[in-house]
Amino acid sequence: MRPVKPFINCQPLRRPVGMPARQRGMAAIEFALVSGVFFLMFYFVVTYGAVFVVQQSLSRAAAEGARALLTSEFSSSSAMPGLRVSSVIAPEQLGKDAAARVVTWLSDFRQTQSQPAIAPVVTASATCAAGMACRTVTVSYQNYSSYPLIPSLLPASAMPQSLSASATVQLDPEQWARAGGS
Repeated sequence: MRPVKPFINCQPLRRPVGMPARQRGMAAIEFALVSGVFFLMFYFVVTYGAVFVVQQSLSRAAAEGARALLTSEFSSSSAMPGLRVSSVIAPEQLGKDAAARVVTWLSDFRQTQSQPAIAPVVTASATCAAGMACRTVTVSYQNYSSYPLIPSLLPASAMPQSLSASATVQLDPEQWARAGGS
């Protein structure tokens, strides 16, 4: 076996012909220029992503509120026909409570900024099939451009003023009345 010889005469790499001798620090300057633009673009993506997260939460809250309205109609009328749920909790309140539970984290955030909590609203809808009763659950985040989830570097005109979502459910008027709905 041949003995391994240490590198005794190692010479530094030679610079290519035509490259100036003083290039130290250029990588740091290029990184400073490129990283600033990169982090600014990343911040804009995160800021707009926060808008989509809030909108998705509002949409889910409205859907959950509508689902609670629908289930309150059937659970109260079929389980005990003689019992009216309105004596305990009105179906509209069940829908509001279900929607409010989904956006609790958002309401808590707004209250840290001295803003009112998000209050879902249940209203009767006129656009409904004949012989049916429709209810719409609406959830809104007011003044989003003034109180965004992530502070924005964008101008206020680039951010939405308010965000909202709604969901509509069709109900049988007779079962709705038995469930205690108004």
